[in-house]
Amino acid sequence: MTFVSRLVWIAILLGTLAAASANYYFSQANEAEQVDRLSALVSSRLNDQLTILEGVSALYLTHKLLSKTDNNALSDSYIREYLAKIHTHAQSTGIQGIGIITATTPENQASRLASIRANYGPDAHIWPSPIANLAYPITFIEPYDMANSRALGFDMYSEAIRRRAIQRAWTSGNASASNIVSLVQTQNAKNPQPGFLLFIPVRDSTATPTSRSGRNGNPSSPSFPKKPVEAFVYAPILVHDLISAMLAPSLSGIAGVRVYAGTDDKAPLIYERGHMTWGSHHTTIRIADREWKMVVSYQEKFNRYGRPIIIFIFGTAIALLFTRLNKGQRRRIDAYRALAEEKARHAEDRELIIGEMAHRLKNAFARIGALARITIRESANLAEFETRFDGRLRALADTKQMMIVGGVASFDLAHLIHREMELAGVAAHASDEISGPPIHLGDEGAQAIALIIHELVTNSIKYGALSGTGHLAIHWTLENRQIQLSWIESNLASTPNLDHESFGTHFIRSLIQRQLRGDWQRSTQERRLNVIITWPDNVETTA
Repeated sequence: MTFVSRLVWIAILLGTLAAASANYYFSQANEAEQVDRLSALVSSRLNDQLTILEGVSALYLTHKLLSKTDNNALSDSYIREYLAKIHTHAQSTGIQGIGIITATTPENQASRLASIRANYGPDAHIWPSPIANLAYPITFIEPYDMANSRALGFDMYSEAIRRRAIQRAWTSGNASASNIVSLVQTQNAKNPQPGFLLFIPVRDSTATPTSRSGRNGNPSSPSFPKKPVEAFVYAPILVHDLISAMLAPSLSGIAGVRVYAGTDDKAPLIYERGHMTWGSHHTTIRIADREWKMVVSYQEKFNRYGRPIIIFIFGTAIALLFTRLNKGQRRRIDAYRALAEEKARHAEDRELIIGEMAHRLKNAFARIGALARITIRESANLAEFETRFDGRLRALADTKQMMIVGGVASFDLAHLIHREMELAGVAAHASDEISGPPIHLGDEGAQAIALIIHELVTNSIKYGALSGTGHLAIHWTLENRQIQLSWIESNLASTPNLDHESFGTHFIRSLIQRQLRGDWQRSTQERRLNVIITWPDNVETTA
C-alpha cells in the first residue's frame, strides 16, 4: 500500500472506532437518562404524597384553632371529607392510607381515647401501654379498612425506628422518612413486605415555646426554643407495591432493578426484580430527609453492544474492501507496467533476432563454404562431392527445422552436440573428446544449447581447432542441480584475442543469460581457449 492508501485505511478504521464508541456511549447516556427519569418518577410520586400530608396538616391545625378545643373530632370529619375528595391521589398502590398520631400524656390520655372511640367504636384502645410520659398513638387513619384497623391506637413512639423518624421531624420541623419497618397493617399477612413511614409535624402555634422540658417536650430536641409538636400526619407505605406500581410502565427493556434503603455499601436491599447485568446504572431516590439508591440494568444488549459491534464490523469490512481494491488496482498497474516492460523486451528481442538472422545468414554461408571445402578434401571426384555435400546440407536443414517446430519432447545434450559436430564435418574420432552424464533438455533449453554449440562450432571452424589446426574437447557435469559445460580448444595456431566482442559472442551471452538463465566465462592461455557455461537444471532442462 502507498502512504496515501495507508492514511485512508487508518482514517476509515479511526472513523469506525469513533462511530462505534459514540453509539455505545450514546446508548449508555440514554439508559442513564431513563434511569434518572425513573428516579424522578418515584421521588415525584412521594413528593405528591408529602404535599397531601402537608394539606392534611394545615387542615388539622386550622380546624383546631377555629374550634379552640382539644377535641379533634371536628378536624377528623373535615379531614375525612378532604381525603374522600382526593381519594385517587391520597391512596394509590403501595400507599396504605393517611393517618394522624397525636401527642398523648397521662393528663390527656382519656380525652385522646374518647376521641378515637368516637370515630372508630368502643373497642378502640391505645397500645402498647405507654412506657414513658409521652406517647404518639394513631388516633386517625383513612381509609379505615381491615388492614388499617389493626394499626388504630398503636403508639408510634414506643418503637425505636419510628421514634427516631418522629424525633427528626420534630427537630427539623420538616418531613422525615423512617428506616425500613414491618408495618402493623401487614404483620399477619401471608407474604409481608418491607415498608416505611412518612411523617410531617403539626406544631401547636398557640403553645409557649419550650427547650428541653415541657408538657410536650422531646428528650432529643435541641436546646434552642421550639414550639411543641401537637401531632404528626403520616403515611404508611409498602415498598414492593409502591415501586412495582410506579415502574410498571417503564419495565420494558429493563433486565433488573434493585433498590437499597440508603446510599452506602451496607444499605439493606429492599426491592429486587429480574437480574443484574454488566454496566448497570446507579441513581438516587430522594424520600423526605433520606436518600435511597436504585440500580437498573437494561436488557437491550443490541443497542449497547450489538449496534457498536455491527458498526465496527461494517467499518472494518469497508477498510478491508478498500485494501483489497487498492491491492487489485496496484496489481493492475503492476501488470500494465510488466506488460509494457515485456513489450519493450520483445522489441529488443525482435531487434536481436533480426540481427541474429543476418548474422546467421553470414554464418550459414560460411558454414556451407567450410562444409563444401571439407567435402571436397574428402571426395575423390565431383560425383562423390555432390552426393556427400547434398546429404550433409539436407541433414543440416532437417535439424534446424526440427529445432524450430519442436518436433520432439526432449533433446539429449550429447546427441545435440554430436549431431552439430557431424553437420560441421568433424571427423568421427573427435567424438572421443565429447563426454558427460546423460542430460535431457526441454524445448527452450535445447534450442538455446543448439544455437550456442552451432555458434561455437562455426567460430571454431573459422578461427579455432575445427579449422584444421588444434584440438577440441567438450565435457559437461551435473552437480547440485547446476549444469556446467566446458568447451576447450588447445594447440591452436595462435592465442585467441578476446578484446573485441563480435556479434556472435554477444548472441551467445544473450542466449545463456535470457533463455538458460545462466552465466559463462571465457579465458585464454598460450594457444588455448577456455569457455565455461553454467546454467540451472530447471523445468526446461531435465536430467
